[in-house]
Amino acid sequence: HLGRPSRAFRFAGLLLLCGACVGLFNSMVSTGIATIGAGAFTSSAAVVEQVRTIVPLMGVALLLHAFSMATEGVLFAGSQMRFMVASYFINCGLAVASLSYLTQHHAAMGLAALTGIWLVKVQFQVVRIALNGTWLLGPWSTLRQEGSGATDASSGEADAGARAKEGEAAGDDDGEGVLIDAAKVIA
Repeated sequence: HLGRPSRAFRFAGLLLLCGACVGLFNSMVSTGIATIGAGAFTSSAAVVEQVRTIVPLMGVALLLHAFSMATEGVLFAGSQMRFMVASYFINCGLAVASLSYLTQHHAAMGLAALTGIWLVKVQFQVVRIALNGTWLLGPWSTLRQEGSGATDASSGEADAGARAKEGEAAGDDDGEGVLIDAAKVIA
């Protein structure tokens, strides 16, 4: 849908909605398992209590993770790899700095460290969503570009489809030509 902004934004919105639904499902299942079924994994009451203490952070992190992955899917579909690499350098740098701070100022391991790790995971996802969302909604977003993306992709898909049918008619059932044509469309 690149090259057609209204369709691109609608499709991106559907992907993000799917990501949010998957995140909600992941969050509910994981927090349910950690809350109700924690005893199935350990007989230590202290460990069960520690796990239950971090359940809210874990649930938020898993909810945000699926949504942030959906934002990356939209960026990937728009061939925004340079931005994704740059944003990972920024976000990983922040996460490493946070973990470094955690280890330097909270030497006592245990529940504080476990909570800190989940806090950093939440931070990572929030920063990822903020960076990706800013890029996707900005004026430079490939979602906003009109024209060439739609015609190039649709003509490439039509050519690939026609060649695939020709290959089927000629008895070419190994699919190699179809895969090569699909790769050309993607590129």
